[in-house]
Amino acid sequence: MRERGRLWAVGGLWAGVLLTAFNLYAAVTTYFPQYRVRNDFRLIYGAALDGWRYVATPFLAMPFDMALVLWTLLLFGAAFLAWRLVAPSGSLGRAAHLALFLGLFPTAFGLMVGQPVALVAAAVAIAWWLAEHRRPVLAGLALSLIAVKPQLALLVPLCLLAAGHYRVFAACAAATAVMVVVALVLLGGDGLQRYREVLSLASGWEPTRRYAIDGPLGLGPQVYAAQAVVVVVTLVAAWRHGHTGVARPIAIGIVGSLLFTPYVGFQDFAMLVVAGWLVIRSGATPVQAGIMVAGYALLELALVVLAVPIR
Repeated sequence: MRERGRLWAVGGLWAGVLLTAFNLYAAVTTYFPQYRVRNDFRLIYGAALDGWRYVATPFLAMPFDMALVLWTLLLFGAAFLAWRLVAPSGSLGRAAHLALFLGLFPTAFGLMVGQPVALVAAAVAIAWWLAEHRRPVLAGLALSLIAVKPQLALLVPLCLLAAGHYRVFAACAAATAVMVVVALVLLGGDGLQRYREVLSLASGWEPTRRYAIDGPLGLGPQVYAAQAVVVVVTLVAAWRHGHTGVARPIAIGIVGSLLFTPYVGFQDFAMLVVAGWLVIRSGATPVQAGIMVAGYALLELALVVLAVPIR
């Protein structure tokens, strides 16, 4: 059995290394020449510049090119931290998981274009680690950092509440409430209206709807009904696994969040790797392991097979 596990680890490591090499080739030939304009950090930097008179941000203390490099390093550091905290133990196996994580094209694409997916993954990973070490308040505070891109883990706090982890939920809710109040004060009435308009525009954008629940269902009441079903099923599943610890409820919350949200880019599916690690840590069955392997292959081919098989 140990030899079979080692064989799987070696195979996973080789696959991850080859996929990572391909991603590096794609980055060098496609993204590096246009790194300044094909990176979503430019939107964050521009928004911060626009609001400079209200909010200070450390990235504005340096030129854009330097800030872009530091942002990229921050994302890579967050991805590494998520792997370091959550990936299953065993030196060879952990190396394979890291290679497969970085080799997965949704992960690599998110890092290439400066998407903050890795930051959310790190926030979830830190929250899990703190909760496992019986620091529920700090875990909740860490979990509140999913506000960077909340739709990726929106249902995780509710799943922890359903699973009986009340202190984690309370700390997360309190910190989130403070952030919401600060954001509302800074935005003001006009800013809030514009923010709602931008969200409405983004949720109707075809590339983000392609992988969201309203992609195959279309816009209308049927979407709200499907979202309600997703929330109920997700919370019931988290409640049923409440006795197993925090790993399963968090994993369930990640999957439910990606099903619920109307705004999903295929780079956001990198969060499913974190969910998979948590399932493995909580004792994945052979069937579940097989499903995760098949799911990984589908995610790697996300741009080819599109969204329906992934769901």
